Amino acid sequence: MVARRKPASVKQGGHRLSQEQLTGGAFHGILDSNGSFLQYWPDFAGSKADSWLRRLQSLPWGQGKVKVFGKDYDEPRLTCYFGEKAYKYSNRIIEPLPWSRSPVLQEIKALVENMTGESFNSVLCNRYRNGEDAMGWFLDSSKLIGPTLVHCNNQWREI
Repeated sequence: MVARRKPASVKQGGHRLSQEQLTGGAFHGILDSNGSFLQYWPDFAGSKADSWLRRLQSLPWGQGKVKVFGKDYDEPRLTCYFGEKAYKYSNRIIEPLPWSRSPVLQEIKALVENMTGESFNSVLCNRYRNGEDAMGWFLDSSKLIGPTLVHCNNQWREI
């Protein structure tokens, strides 16, 4: 799934996605009055999904700490970060691992870039271990992202 704000190829005031489109198969369209654009492929990984899930489990996951109202807490998830530049959130700076350390992420990145025509410079991987791990609402205001957000979200889970 790729979401972006006000792409040049979509005119402001275009048609919003209907509820039927949001619950059906693959689609793309404007989500809101700000021009947020979404492309969605429910079978993005296809036959590679099981292999990718298995390989993603061996990433170098770590337990980070975040500061909330001056107190340090364990993040309610495991993370690992790959990319080109350091990433900062919740007063925490994460140095990236090189893409070369994860062939599976290189494969996923190449497919996402091929399908979207976009280029991505980093990935923050999150692993939610159980029903206790979760994140609340947040605003990603990192300068790494730049003035035009292009965000890709892929999710794999065991059923």
